[in-house]
Amino acid sequence: MKKDEAVKLIEQAREHFYNNLYDSAAALYLKAYILDKDSFDSQDFSDMGNSYYEIDNFATAAIYLEKAIEIETSTGGLLLLYAQIADTYERAKNYQKAIDNLEKMAELYIDDSHFKGAELEAGFENLFLGTTYFKIAGLYFIEGRKEEGLDYLGRAIDFGHNGAKEEFKEKTNQDYVSAKEQTQALIKKATRYYIDDNYELAAKTFKEAFIIIPEVFESFDLFAMGISCYYTKDYRMAKSCLEGTMVLETNKNRQFYACFFLSHIYKKQHDKEMAIALMANPFSLANNHFDKSIAYFEHGRVEDTMGNPRKAIDSFHKSIDHLLQHLSHTEADVMAGKVKYDTLGKIYFNIAITLYKFKNKDWERIDSYMQKAALCGYKTGVELKVNSEQ
Repeated sequence: MKKDEAVKLIEQAREHFYNNLYDSAAALYLKAYILDKDSFDSQDFSDMGNSYYEIDNFATAAIYLEKAIEIETSTGGLLLLYAQIADTYERAKNYQKAIDNLEKMAELYIDDSHFKGAELEAGFENLFLGTTYFKIAGLYFIEGRKEEGLDYLGRAIDFGHNGAKEEFKEKTNQDYVSAKEQTQALIKKATRYYIDDNYELAAKTFKEAFIIIPEVFESFDLFAMGISCYYTKDYRMAKSCLEGTMVLETNKNRQFYACFFLSHIYKKQHDKEMAIALMANPFSLANNHFDKSIAYFEHGRVEDTMGNPRKAIDSFHKSIDHLLQHLSHTEADVMAGKVKYDTLGKIYFNIAITLYKFKNKDWERIDSYMQKAALCGYKTGVELKVNSEQ
């Protein structure tokens, strides 16, 4: 039978492989593969790939190492295979494939529960991650992609790689610590511009910081950079930053706000399907009245920013409805002064401010919402109500 013959050939190939007879091992493995590829396990594909590697047939070696990866189940086995195939692609001068596999190896290491005892956060020494990131950096430099190379050199430094600091200094004429401090100083400067609504200078300064050491950016920095880039019509960068925000951010207000903003970017780029999906995403993630209140409030803020005040007010009202249900109160309780809740007051205040933007101002309604904001104890609402009565 073909299967029996294939098994015998595999046994012979193994013997040749372990005796360093790589040419004949590769030939025997190939005969067995043609007869019955289902007889191969992950180790057989690995040995077959390494046989071709040893005779400098790197393209063929990569094919069989890929097959080994497809059926390998153990983390240790996969880590070894990713390292082997990355080296194979590097020898074949396919540097991007080498990078891709080293990145997969690092991700697998970080995600696997067996390594949770190891220090996996930047600032702690980790020889495996430091070495992997240093290798990726070198491949990016070979590709002429200095920005990505410096990014991974920074990661290697963060995980304690001994040679990475010197390499960084050679590539930048600047040591990593001072470069990191420079990046942080620029981020602070850009954030001040962002807070002052000076989006043009904010976007420019954020980009200057991003070029130096991008991994210094935290979720809020990406968020502020994304909003600043949106207002300066750099939608590509805005989209990239806001998508990063959604991955890193744990604050639901900012996460939902970024999601709604992204929806408008996709709408501008005529990707209606993605725009609709992103618009619906926060509401699908909100599984209780409090989270739904956050979702509607942030939706209202974005609609207001986009120049849709009526939609904004509608969302603010829905936000109030859900928040009152969360608090087990009614608007009658608010008017009776029984609800002291700053967040609720903030939503009433936002309705008042949005109404103020209408050409024909309904002062009675504006004053009503200011009063509710003040009754809830919202500080700005209290101040404005007192000032309007004087």
